[in-house]
Amino acid sequence: MLTICVCPEANQRDPLLALLFNLKKKPQQHERREILKALLAIAKARGACVTESEILPQCWEQIGHKYMERRMLVAEACVLLAPYVSVSTFFFYVQIVLIM
Repeated sequence: MLTICVCPEANQRDPLLALLFNLKKKPQQHERREILKALLAIAKARGACVTESEILPQCWEQIGHKYMERRMLVAEACVLLAPYVSVSTFFFYVQIVLIM
């Protein structure tokens, strides 16, 4: 997580964020909690721009995952990260989720 926070290049952070999301095939509640703590720390450290342009797209890629546990991670991450995105981005993602 620290590496993601201090990494200056988006193209280097992206695979690290993907690794974070994919640590477990079917993350159980305590494992999701730890992943969410890391995502929250990254969002706090890097701000809305990184949250919107790098973390949320990772969520978007996972939203249709075949395992419910992974979809639960995405839903929990979106709720947790909502305060760290702009209002327009938040409503954009809400509308997309409601359409699905």
